[in-house]
Formats: sequence, structure tokens, C-alpha cells
Amino acid sequence: MENKNKLVDVVKQILTSSEVESTIHDYYTEEEKHSLYGNLLKNDIIGKMIFSCEEFSEVESIEIVDSPAFNIIESANRATCKEVSTLMLNEDTKFKGKIYIYSIQLSHENFDMNSFMNNGEDDILLTPTIYDQNTFTPRKGITLFFSPETAQDMSLPVCIYNKNGEKIETNKFKENMHKLLDKALDNSEKYKAKGFRKIIVRGYFPEKITSSNITVKVII
Repeated sequence: MENKNKLVDVVKQILTSSEVESTIHDYYTEEEKHSLYGNLLKNDIIGKMIFSCEEFSEVESIEIVDSPAFNIIESANRATCKEVSTLMLNEDTKFKGKIYIYSIQLSHENFDMNSFMNNGEDDILLTPTIYDQNTFTPRKGITLFFSPETAQDMSLPVCIYNKNGEKIETNKFKENMHKLLDKALDNSEKYKAKGFRKIIVRGYFPEKITSSNITVKVII
């Protein structure tokens, strides 16, 4: 059985390609730069990459719509107006039957708070930006990981003599923490917390969408 690509990987690949990135930066707002819709989804190359992904393997047909509200022709004399809904995909989400797609986008960066307790690289972790709920002031934090046992041992004063024979008492633990802090401030990109993005699809889905054989809730 052929292994198909996952939608999140393909969308990331498309959004970071130089050709698409140029188009997005020229015509899209900052919020839209993580989105694909309209002519981009209708593009032969991009459309083939996206709609051959695993998530669409059980779909009968896909129609790209240009508006959040659109008409479906049900008969020669009758059309029904439909509105798109929003779906955040799980790892094994699959669409069924005929679907109507308005946009496919990456969510904002998400973070697993439990993973913050895992040591970052070089025992350093820079938190994502957190906004104060009242003042909207942005804040970031720096976490330095260490072993309490090692810290206790290293906190014992150590006598060192410089080249002039002067005696200096130093705290190796504090000295080590200062070095870690300097590394964090000098290379913040390297030590920032690793987040993840999910795929959000806006569209109209007449048939049930499944994930682990459970119907996925569509957000209106």
C-alpha cells in the first residue's frame, strides 16, 4: 500500500517555497501568510500536492470555493446557500465523499506545557512569548536546568590563586549559571521552546469526517 504524505508536512513545504512565499508576501496580510486559498489551491501543482495527501484519500471530489458563503446547485431550478465551517485536523483525520474547501492553513504555534519540564539543549530553555491578560504586555522567560545534588556540591567555596598569587574564593555553581545565562542571551534562537502547528481547514463537509473511527466535531 502506497504511503501518502501528511497534509501538515505538505502545507509547510508549500508555504516556505520561494515562489509561493513571494506571492503570499505580495498579496496577503500578515495573518494570511500561513493560509492557502483561492487561486493557490486551484493551482495545478499545489492542488495536486495537497489533495493527494492521506487526509483526502477517501474523498470522491473536491471543489474550491472563493467565498465563506456559496451556492450549491441541487437541481436545474434550485440552489442552496451554504456557509463554511472550521475544522482543526487530528493526526488521522480523513475527509469523506464530496467536500468544498475555502482555505487550508497552519494554526498559530502551539506548545506542550508538559514538555517545558524536559531539559532543553545545553540545559537552557527560552519560553514562548506570554502576554499579560490585563495590559497585553509581552514577556519571555529563561529556564536554566540543573541537578540539585550537583548544585549542592558545586556551591562549596573553591579557593583559586591568580597569577599574582592572590587568593580568590569562587562559587562554581553560580559561575556555571552565569555562563548558561550568557549562552541563552547570546543565541536565543537556538534555545527557544520548540512549538508545533496544526492544520486548519475551512470548508463545507456534507459527510462525516472521521478520526480513529470517531466523528470529528466541526467548529462553526
